[in-house]
Parts: sequence; structure tokens; C-alpha cells
Amino acid sequence: MVKNRVRAAEFDFLKGSDISKEGLSTAGVIDASTPNPRPVESEASAHAENDLRDKKLQEKIDRSMDAIKQFIRSIDVNAL
Repeated sequence: MVKNRVRAAEFDFLKGSDISKEGLSTAGVIDASTPNPRPVESEASAHAENDLRDKKLQEKIDRSMDAIKQFIRSIDVNAL
């Protein structure tokens, strides 16, 4: 019931406005079919940041793996 009233109010509003053959104005609407171009500099810096982050993460993983290997080597199998 409330939905119908809202819809009727919207239709009443549109009845009072002049709509051209082209339709409603879309001045503030961005066309979704064209992607937003990114500046090359920001894309390059983003890749550099990702590469640096990946390098730091790989170093952290390598240190953790070295610590795990050292721990495993220190286990005395005869004591088990």
C-alpha cells in the first residue's frame, strides 16, 4: 500500500516535468561502458609498492622457515 503511494507520487512528479525525447538528464552519471583511465605513474608506483611488500613478506616467510628447520634439526630423535 505504501509502495503504491510512493510510486504514484513519483509518477505525479514525472507527469509535471517536461521530459525530452532523449529522456531524463544524465549530466552527473558516468558511462559504465568506458573504464576510468589510470595515470601511468600511479600504476607504476602501485606495482613498486606491491613488489616491495611482496619482497618483505617473502623475507619474513624465509626467516620463519629457517627457524622451523632449525627447530626440527634440534629435536633429539633418540629421546622420543
